[in-house]
Amino acid sequence: MEKHLEDNNIPEDLKEMGRFYLLSKQYDEAIKSLTSASKLTPEDPEIYYLLGMVYESIHQYADAKSNYEKTAAINPEFKDVQKRLSKIIGE
Repeated sequence: MEKHLEDNNIPEDLKEMGRFYLLSKQYDEAIKSLTSASKLTPEDPEIYYLLGMVYESIHQYADAKSNYEKTAAINPEFKDVQKRLSKIIGE
């Protein structure tokens, strides 16, 4: 039972690792962690937002836009996602 409870935290742990890697500018590792997290919890808008930030940081704007759009599709009220999208599309 305890192992099962720990397994439930894996997506959250991967998301936190992705956030750490983003802040540490270890972008490849951030992408790996966040992509893994997105496969386990595809309905979590924060994962796509963080991926968008990673791709924006490495100037891959099409990928950033795609991830911000996923964030907005899941939760249109997600903090700052519309601002980030506007910045990327130049509005």
